[in-house]
Amino acid sequence: IVLSLASLMLSLSACTSMHNLRDDGSNLLGGGFSDREMRKGLYRVSAKSNFAMWVNYASARSTWRQRAEQLCGPGGFQELEIHESSYEMMPAYMDVLPYIIAVKEGYALCKNSDLTEETARAMIRAEK
Repeated sequence: IVLSLASLMLSLSACTSMHNLRDDGSNLLGGGFSDREMRKGLYRVSAKSNFAMWVNYASARSTWRQRAEQLCGPGGFQELEIHESSYEMMPAYMDVLPYIIAVKEGYALCKNSDLTEETARAMIRAEK
């Protein structure tokens, strides 16, 4: 049974999650994104991986990038003040399988924004 659960977790954790945590609430698998527009063209974005048996930064990064691309469109974006972390959501299943969430947080400055990088960084500092 542990091997079956491990296989299931492995397959689920490999996926990125485009679940909108802010609008749709928690995701059963743990993953998703939330964002907030600070000013036209500047967004604070947070992305979480689905649970995994290891720290899966690739999944959190992929979700973060996909959301930034949706927000900024074809012009692209610049990443500012990026921070990555991870945490164990709950104790390991049967003391064998951990439930780890990887997180990427930061700001997306859209290339088509009227804001300069300097102005965006000043806004970010003021928020902290």
